[in-house]
Amino acid sequence: MITPEQVLALLEEHTNVLLYGPPGTGKSHLMKQVENLFKSKYSGCAAAGTIVIDTEKEREAIVEETVPGSHSRWVTFHQGYSYEDFVIGLRPLPAGGEQAGSVLSLEAKAGALLELAAYAKRSRGLMVIDEINRGNTSRIFGEFITLMEVDKRLDEEGKPMETSVPVTLPYLSHGQIIEVAEGVEVGRDFQMPRHIYTLASMNSVDKSTSPIDAAIRRRFYLCQLRPTDSDWDTVAGVEDAKNSVAGVAVEVMKKINRGIGLYLGPDYMLGQYYLPSSPKLGEMSEQEAKERLLGIWRHKVLPQLVEFFHARPGICMSILETEQHGADSGLTTVLPGNAEADQGAAPYILIDEAEKDTDALYGYLEKLAGMTSGDSTDGLAASS
Repeated sequence: MITPEQVLALLEEHTNVLLYGPPGTGKSHLMKQVENLFKSKYSGCAAAGTIVIDTEKEREAIVEETVPGSHSRWVTFHQGYSYEDFVIGLRPLPAGGEQAGSVLSLEAKAGALLELAAYAKRSRGLMVIDEINRGNTSRIFGEFITLMEVDKRLDEEGKPMETSVPVTLPYLSHGQIIEVAEGVEVGRDFQMPRHIYTLASMNSVDKSTSPIDAAIRRRFYLCQLRPTDSDWDTVAGVEDAKNSVAGVAVEVMKKINRGIGLYLGPDYMLGQYYLPSSPKLGEMSEQEAKERLLGIWRHKVLPQLVEFFHARPGICMSILETEQHGADSGLTTVLPGNAEADQGAAPYILIDEAEKDTDALYGYLEKLAGMTSGDSTDGLAASS
């Protein structure tokens, strides 16, 4: 299991890091941990101080303001998210009171990235993007795709290099500036500061969403997350477990993932956080852990399997080893008759409407896990 410290080290080395993996592998949770670690590490790395002369809020003619060492922004991409939200756009101003004839006016406003860049001129900035492939990335980033490359930015001291690329921001006239905060401004002619880092996540299963732009993907250091045996053991709390349910859950999920990986590929595996992590199964009483596991099986695992294998029910039932262990899995296969099959009818699978007897269903999971005597766990059964 990759740690927040490891991800932060990758960010510091490669600037842009993309966490890629199936659902349930803890990508969003890991990003939040990295964000907290980033702010904690750089909170004491403020600039030497900024001299401000003749400030309105201070009686002294000259004051020194301290500058936070880090800023971060968290955004989630989706189909409605745009360049105007991320970089810069026009926003309506309130009409001038209730006077007759007052009209709506627009003004340029900095988006999340531009606002972060303005702060990062005097500190460090971390942009966290959840579900980056759910938005139109090339549309959202625009010309800032180029500025993701470190050699296209300003140097460590905030000065242009030979390879630095300036950008002319839209919606601003010559000489116009946007005040992000007091003393923090962005002008029409913009250059990206050096210390802005981007940490993004991408779900490997969501093939129906917008594919991430190839030019953007090349600019990320890819960090792939997949559930390992140790991940399952850790999340379930197998070590020092108060019950046997944690071990059953882990073995069942590992067997399910082996089948998913063989037939669909590793991108479709189920992540370790399909199991509860607080409290862990191993920390619960036997009865509570059993109830939680059966609820997860009925309402999270089985629906996912039905979605994955809706057109290949034989494969699904093979993975679940229903021929060996009986009909208590919670799924039912509907088979066409001979005449129906001749006309092109195909079998399909359904989640049982009535919940199976708790003891029978748990007994089935024990057998699937190979944790009862007389059951073999040597691989998968042949596809029916």
